[in-house]
Amino acid sequence: MDLSKVGENILSSVQSAMSLGLLPSVSSSDRPEVT
Repeated sequence: MDLSKVGENILSSVQSAMSLGLLPSVSSSDRPEVT
């Protein structure tokens, strides 16, 4: 199993959910480099 691809899939899923307003933008506090 390719962990790097899994990580990318998770990040893309989270970003998609955030863009849809399904999740609060918690990544802004957890990962400041991601705006």
